[in-house]
Amino acid sequence: GVQVTVVVQGGQIVSANITSCQTRYPCSYITSLTGQVVSRQGPPVNLISGATDSSTAYKQAVIQALSKAS
Repeated sequence: GVQVTVVVQGGQIVSANITSCQTRYPCSYITSLTGQVVSRQGPPVNLISGATDSSTAYKQAVIQALSKAS
């Protein structure tokens, strides 16, 4: 339900933006996760209470994007 674009420059994640969202809740519920991916340099993010499925979908989308980049 979530698609992301992850930008890696110089071996560092510089952005992990949501590009498409087909979830039950608005993507605005999970936009804070993009900063977590950048600050942690990876997909382990805190799940958002009340938007657990959306949070999980975002995390999986980041994992898939990073696997395609390597």
